[in-house]
Amino acid sequence: MKHVGLSPYIGSGSHVHRGEKYRFLVLERFGQDLGKLFLQNGRRFPLKTVLYLGIQIVSMSKQSNLLILYNCNM
Repeated sequence: MKHVGLSPYIGSGSHVHRGEKYRFLVLERFGQDLGKLFLQNGRRFPLKTVLYLGIQIVSMSKQSNLLILYNCNM
């Protein structure tokens, strides 16, 4: 598959903690994560960054049928 902007896949699974089931995905880490960058930028991203991320997500989901949900209410 062509480049989709994701690190190589390592593994995934689920875990139950305090009665709640959580799913996880393990990827290699390259640089800072989006959550930290979001907080460092005052919980806002420049429009250019939002558009770039949107393009990457749509491109990736079209190629792999993957749905990504990100909670911005940290």
